Amino acid sequence: MKLNIKNETGRLKSVVLGQPNSMGGIPTLEESYDAKSYYSIEHNMYPVETDIINEMNAFEAVLKKYDVEVLRPSIIKDYNQVFARDVAFVIDDKMIISNVIADRADEQEAYKKVFEKVAWRKIINLPETAHIEGGDVIVWNDFLFIGTCFSEDYRSYKTARNQRICHRNS
Repeated sequence: MKLNIKNETGRLKSVVLGQPNSMGGIPTLEESYDAKSYYSIEHNMYPVETDIINEMNAFEAVLKKYDVEVLRPSIIKDYNQVFARDVAFVIDDKMIISNVIADRADEQEAYKKVFEKVAWRKIINLPETAHIEGGDVIVWNDFLFIGTCFSEDYRSYKTARNQRICHRNS
């Protein structure tokens, strides 16, 4: 696979789309790890798996209509894999593998077939001290917009955004 991400408004040729199948039951607030899930659980509006499947399949159909190659991770049984962007991201011709929170570490194995399509020299594995997920990064020409957190105990939080200790800088 040839990587070439200069901005996020350019022509999309291939994309990794999350996996809506086998999400398991509705998690508790303590089990949630992203702000949107936390909010929807808290307000008793967590989406039904069949609705998510229908939406993502419709989205995939639109992507394919415009000749976008859609890659999907392997299914992990009873596991929320909707947010594919967090696991890895691309800048220019490099794929950066995120240091996701421990509760999401199993997701990276599900992307093995995607990672295998990329030349090993084009993959960057972040050091343990670097904590970033793809959802925190936006590429736009010569600019990178990166969400930041300055709390020293960041790694002790399951979902820092819900603890209101982090903020986004640009």
